[in-house]
Amino acid sequence: DIESIYTGNSSFNQVIDWLLKDPDPKQQCEDSNFIERYALLNANYAFNPTIPFIARDEQCRWNSIACIEGKVVSIELSEQGLEEDITIPTELKLISNLTTFRLGKNFEPAIRMILI
Repeated sequence: DIESIYTGNSSFNQVIDWLLKDPDPKQQCEDSNFIERYALLNANYAFNPTIPFIARDEQCRWNSIACIEGKVVSIELSEQGLEEDITIPTELKLISNLTTFRLGKNFEPAIRMILI
């Protein structure tokens, strides 16, 4: 029962909700990129960026993702507005071709500056 099983507001629930609401076939478990997409969605919701890095199109078209032969090899999350204390989700290890993961300029003092 989709209405009762996947309730709540945890990052896991947000990922499941996002996947269930997308009618595109790339969301189906049979799709060869489903696991990568699932892992990237988990990262987006776990990091809670002020600028989400996910989109409804294929993940190799996302600005923060680089792919080779249709497989994710790099994630670049500079200037996404990530919190200073983030937990990197274990689901990222599901991206078997991932060789580069950069958080870049998320934690510069200018981002935390308070204007008086």
